[in-house]
Amino acid sequence: LEHLGFDHIEGHNHPAYDGLPRFHFAAVADEHLYRRSLQHMTELEQPASRKPYALVIESVSSHHPYKHPHTGSTAQADVFGYMDSAAADFIEQLRQRGFFSHGRLLVVSDHRAMVPVQPAEQQALGLATLSRIPAFWLGRDIPRGRVSEPFHQADVLPTLEHWIASEQCNPHGLRDMLTPAVSTPRCVYHVRGDRREAVNLFCPDGQGEIRLAGDRTRFERAQGISAPQQKQALHWLNHYRMQRDNRHGRWLQRSAGATSGR
Repeated sequence: LEHLGFDHIEGHNHPAYDGLPRFHFAAVADEHLYRRSLQHMTELEQPASRKPYALVIESVSSHHPYKHPHTGSTAQADVFGYMDSAAADFIEQLRQRGFFSHGRLLVVSDHRAMVPVQPAEQQALGLATLSRIPAFWLGRDIPRGRVSEPFHQADVLPTLEHWIASEQCNPHGLRDMLTPAVSTPRCVYHVRGDRREAVNLFCPDGQGEIRLAGDRTRFERAQGISAPQQKQALHWLNHYRMQRDNRHGRWLQRSAGATSGR
């Protein structure tokens, strides 16, 4: 988080949580996290130091293994109901303090629950079952309605840049989750968590599954994606992986140099 540029970082060991019950990841119940978040927002919004800020809050109550912090229930519906209720209370408190007159709130999951896929879920989402996650925005100037175009978590920052920056330069073109009609169409890649050699691909024209196998990296299945588009998608993915490996190698060299004191 420090390398990402956050000015202030605090976790489960903050004094505001002293003496409170702990659950998985040593976290407190959501309502305590949200109370501390509101307190920190008040600190950030003092007239003497007031300026635009980005606050990231991570709740882990909905993470497996499920456990309701008050009743001890391990039922998925009970735990998610608690999470929803605590989040709704937080949003209402934001509304009461006038936050949405100037601010925006993005709620997004980091990944699908790491539990077996149910038949109904598979039937409803198909290939996207292990890739799709929920997200929603609230606040000033946020358009109403459902966004059906494929977006990626990596599109969050370009979206924010489009809303607050006077200029924007993105190698993938304009990407704005809030105005999909003006966003540059592109394919979205997702490395599967259950099979690390599998990559799901979602494009404006179709979708498919790629198997990573070195020089034999290939599509295992595709729907609505033409042969030239498949070739282009594989070329992009292989190029990206080579770039990533090169960056990782340079990072290892710099790390080794720092460790040895050179």
